[in-house]
Amino acid sequence: MNPDIVWIGISSPKQDCMMYHYHTFLQKGFVVGVGAVFDYISGKHKISPEWMKKLSLRWLYRLLQDPGRLWKKYLMYNFIFMYYLFLDVFGLLYKKDK
Repeated sequence: MNPDIVWIGISSPKQDCMMYHYHTFLQKGFVVGVGAVFDYISGKHKISPEWMKKLSLRWLYRLLQDPGRLWKKYLMYNFIFMYYLFLDVFGLLYKKDK
């Protein structure tokens, strides 16, 4: 098989790793990461309401639809990221040479 386009719809970073891996096997064409688009098209998940989009709360709507899978990704990992970002911004993460 030699496809023109390969669509990959899984969560990150798995999606990114798979895209990197498969692009080396393609003689032509390209790989596109679409995330949760297949879930929306199939009707497995609903698209967030317009008011949530305007308030940048799409992540919360997705979390409420699939809490068992997304709570760790959205709540725990984002908190850890913000913690390390705070430490880095204020120079507390690494000792700087004078």
